[in-house]
Amino acid sequence: MQTHRSLIDRLQLLSSTLSSQLIDTNERERVRRRLNEIIRRWTQLEQDLIGEEENMEEMKNLTELYNNINITCEQWLKQTRNLINELINTRNVEIFDQLIPKAKNFLFEYQTSLENLQRLRNRLNRLVQTNRTPEATQKLNEVDRLLNEMTSHRENLEQRLDLSQKMHFQLNEFNKQYLFYEQWLENIQRTYDTITEQTLTTDEKLQRYHDIQIELDKRKQIINTLIHDYPQIVQLISIPIQQLIGNIERIKTNVTRKQEEYENQNQQQKDYRTRIEFLFEWLKQTHKYEPLSDKRDLDSLQREHARLIEKRQLIDEKSHDIDLLLRNINSSNLPNDTLQRLRQEIEHLKERFAETVIELETRTTFIKKTIKDVDEQQRKHRTYQESLNKLSSLVQHDYQIPGRSIEDALKALDEQMIKFESQNEERERRKRQREREWHLFMDEINLLQDKLNTFKQRKINTQDSIEEQLHFIRMQNQELDQYQDELSQLKQHGQTMCIEDGGSMPLPSEIHLLQSMITFLREQFEQRRQYLLQAERSRDIYLNECKLYEDIFNLTMERLSRSIQVASTSDQYARQLSEYKIYNEQIAEKHRQLNILYDKLDHDTRTRYLKQHNDLEKRSNELQDKIIEQTIYYEYLLRIWREYETRLDDIRHQIDEIQKQLPLTKRLLHFEQIQAAFVLYKVQKIIFFFL
Repeated sequence: MQTHRSLIDRLQLLSSTLSSQLIDTNERERVRRRLNEIIRRWTQLEQDLIGEEENMEEMKNLTELYNNINITCEQWLKQTRNLINELINTRNVEIFDQLIPKAKNFLFEYQTSLENLQRLRNRLNRLVQTNRTPEATQKLNEVDRLLNEMTSHRENLEQRLDLSQKMHFQLNEFNKQYLFYEQWLENIQRTYDTITEQTLTTDEKLQRYHDIQIELDKRKQIINTLIHDYPQIVQLISIPIQQLIGNIERIKTNVTRKQEEYENQNQQQKDYRTRIEFLFEWLKQTHKYEPLSDKRDLDSLQREHARLIEKRQLIDEKSHDIDLLLRNINSSNLPNDTLQRLRQEIEHLKERFAETVIELETRTTFIKKTIKDVDEQQRKHRTYQESLNKLSSLVQHDYQIPGRSIEDALKALDEQMIKFESQNEERERRKRQREREWHLFMDEINLLQDKLNTFKQRKINTQDSIEEQLHFIRMQNQELDQYQDELSQLKQHGQTMCIEDGGSMPLPSEIHLLQSMITFLREQFEQRRQYLLQAERSRDIYLNECKLYEDIFNLTMERLSRSIQVASTSDQYARQLSEYKIYNEQIAEKHRQLNILYDKLDHDTRTRYLKQHNDLEKRSNELQDKIIEQTIYYEYLLRIWREYETRLDDIRHQIDEIQKQLPLTKRLLHFEQIQAAFVLYKVQKIIFFFL
């Protein structure tokens, strides 16, 4: 147009020259109108060309802007699709912690891109309305398509983000529950492992295992209902829940196996005790003897001797059964304390059998001597009867011995008869005296036995304190010493008694029985005293540890009411959290040691302090739950802190890169892009500040 501008100027010059030379007015008017028409058309054409150039320049700018925005939007769409797929495939909290803020940033970037697209669409729309070019219409359609696609992806991203946030929240809650149940299972496993190491009775261990079974069943029901509490993550938590249930079932199987083992041991122990009691009862029945006062003839004495021999054979058979029972007890898998008690009872039973054998031998010896005496007496009687028969025969046949008259023989025979009768009377008198002394001696023994039986029936009141029980044992030992002195006097008196031939009479088996009873009672009292002394020491240690634990418990509760001091850096916060965990582990170890000390207490002391210990156990469990929850919360804060530090470092690095590239950029960035980057930086900084 500029090249043809000189022609217009020349045409105007010619028109003015021609107008001045023309004389005809009409001709001049016609030239002037023609010139104006040409100028008007030229001006219109020039304006059209300028407008076309402006439209082309605008279209060029819009095309360039569209290409830039299209690249950004396509990149956003691609990243959004990838992010949606990642959110769909995400299965743990850590990745959700990374992707959810990223999705929020994408939504913020979408808003920026949407505003740019709206402005581009408005400009294209104005261009289409002023100049309906196919290229502008095509670009407008592409922008509309891009807007629809971005809107669709934005809606999908928002839906997926909302679902992911719900899943993230539910996963966080479930992870807390999972950590809690894992630590609870560790405590249950630790309790299960320590039961076998504790000095508890079999019934107490069975009760502990029964309590664990009940607790495991309750927790299993609660864990099974967790699926209904987290409907958004059913597929994600099904495997961990099955793992927890599997661990519970494994512990239940171990507990059931231990229960069966201890029940078998308990049944085996009861069987052994039943057999021992049966042997004691049999020995008690066997120990009964018929009195010998009415057994004066030889036949009854021989029958009694045969019965004693038969009893001895039965005792030998039962002794063999005792040895077999002892071998079975030693080869059994019973606990050491139970084996020790059973061995003591077997030893006591053997002592009773040995005493019975001694008494049986003494009685057999006495029967044999009595049989010998009766036989000797019958022999003398037969000799005397034969002498009488000979004398009668001599008198009947009037046979006279030379040098001796019949009167002398009768007189000598009368003297022998008188002497024999006097000896028999003296023997009977001494025998009756020995029997009276023996009966008095046995009465003294029976009286002492009654005293010991009454003494044995006195039981220690386990409801009393340990000090009162120790005082009771001291008084019992003093009384037992008196009975021992009486028994020693009876032994000395029994050793002075003699039988007919002048030999010492063997002590009755009741003496040995009383001595074994006194020894057994003394050993029992000594064992009980040692047991009570140990229980007293354990109780004092337990009470001291309870006081120390109460102080630590109060300090910990006060510390839990205050959060960890705000640190300047995440590393310092991590060190504080590590110290906090170590302190909590020390508290948990104190609690475990306290439970071990409680389990070491005797049954009566445990019963006495059961309510106090259960209350302390309940408060300790609540404390542990609070510690676990607070630790999980602090770890979550530390993880978020470090994540935002990392993201802030990335933003700073990006800003530094932008600042380095600004001098090298030939054209300025759009103000909207700079504003969006600055707003993003401020939002990230504000979020980090509040966290």
